[in-house]
Amino acid sequence: MNIEHLTATSHRLGTPYAERFAGHVCKPGTVRFEVLRSVALEASAERRAIVVPAMGLELEVHAPMHTRQGGVTLIETVNAPGFGPPVHRHRETEVFRVENGRYLFEVDGERFVAEPGDVVTVPGGVVHGFVNISDAPASQSILFLPGLDAVGFFTELAQTIRDDAIDPKLLRAFGFLWGVEFVGAPLRMSWDCRPSRPAKRRLNA
Repeated sequence: MNIEHLTATSHRLGTPYAERFAGHVCKPGTVRFEVLRSVALEASAERRAIVVPAMGLELEVHAPMHTRQGGVTLIETVNAPGFGPPVHRHRETEVFRVENGRYLFEVDGERFVAEPGDVVTVPGGVVHGFVNISDAPASQSILFLPGLDAVGFFTELAQTIRDDAIDPKLLRAFGFLWGVEFVGAPLRMSWDCRPSRPAKRRLNA
């Protein structure tokens, strides 16, 4: 598949999907997610593993910047129990599919739980965050539309927050360079989102 086809596919499927399913959990989205995931895998020439210990994050990037030219970037992540990123926003649409475990998401101020097979879409510019509420590592496949230099971003992120305590000032300065606005602390597992409790909101489950 050539780069032109890759870019056209990401725009054709990604944008309407983001508008329709913004901020919701939706199993029917899995079909479209698989199409975009396969496009990203075809465009990927290598896989890069990166670890961000301060965020309890391990990830693999499947579509580095030099192979995409703006189409779609795929990363596969593993989050330690109780960990997730600071609440933030960026220009790219981000599409999550939970592979293992359970996550508490917050999208545009609304909180809900996502489980294996659920797809969550966050349009560009929308404030969001998530946290692994399982008692074991949890994993997601994540698509960025349009793509970004995920290898560079996460490598520099790991270098910026080397200690367990995240310095908000340093994080904001880092985010400014990458077009990411960090607007709040990471979400925390709350009592009413323990792994034994059912999801509070599910669509088309």
